[in-house]
Amino acid sequence: MSKITEAKAVAELGLMAIKQGAPEAALASKALVDEALQHIFKKPLALTDALPRINEVLAGRGQQAGEVIDHLPTIMESVAKSDRLSSVKITRMLGTGAHEFVLATESNSALKLGVDSLPRPIAHKLFDAPVLDHGKLENGVRYYIQPIGETTGVTDKHVVSVVSKIRANGFIEEDMWGFSGPRKDQVALFSKGKNPLLIDQGGAVPRYGMSYRNGELVSHDVQQSNLAEIREFLNDRHIPLIKHSVTRPQNPLQMDGNSFSTRMEDWQLSDAVKDYMKMTDRTPTMWGSWTDNEVILALRSLTLGK
Repeated sequence: MSKITEAKAVAELGLMAIKQGAPEAALASKALVDEALQHIFKKPLALTDALPRINEVLAGRGQQAGEVIDHLPTIMESVAKSDRLSSVKITRMLGTGAHEFVLATESNSALKLGVDSLPRPIAHKLFDAPVLDHGKLENGVRYYIQPIGETTGVTDKHVVSVVSKIRANGFIEEDMWGFSGPRKDQVALFSKGKNPLLIDQGGAVPRYGMSYRNGELVSHDVQQSNLAEIREFLNDRHIPLIKHSVTRPQNPLQMDGNSFSTRMEDWQLSDAVKDYMKMTDRTPTMWGSWTDNEVILALRSLTLGK
């Protein structure tokens, strides 16, 4: 059995192990898949050669992952037609998530490929890793290229400092916390000064009521109107919000289910606001209907003040 065939088999076993509550077996499966991915890159490969081999290794996860892996055939087809990317040499796979593949190039940069809109093609200079290049391929495939930072040596303090910059500049952190503390895999150190910067641009989104366009925050009129309605709803019912610090951020996952208000648990408040916004025919902006994500983003924005 080849390394790739073996990896495909253990990827499928890893999914089964996760579903059946066997974390040790799942970790063993991941280790074998990682080993197979390393085996692919004994020498640098052109992107058009690397992607099919990665797809073969990860195919056991593809149909059930619900992530960017599902779109790899489309990405491969689009890359093959790209004069800009097809011959880029890849040295290793850095990671994969819900929206992007991240690959290391021979020029020591990180190439990110996905099918969703780029979070911020123009990086925020105060907390984002720089974006060196970005563009759109066929079939809605997008890419951007960033320098590779140093991921060893990242501390909780580094992550919290990035979160404070995110909040202070009109954004809110997303997926920057785990139940045990800050997520150090979202941050890397850059330059001689070891400056911590966000490497997953999806880890910071504009506060509700604002949009990021052409490198600056601008008002989102519909969301501003929705925020005013939510403020009035809370004031009429005497539901005070807990004010969150911009400069000393705390992990909201460790606040015992009351990160918004001491009056109600988060899920109760979110459901109440969501039902009210539906009942009053307010316009949702993130999907076709009111979702928990939109309400929670609005509430979190209000807890950070103006």
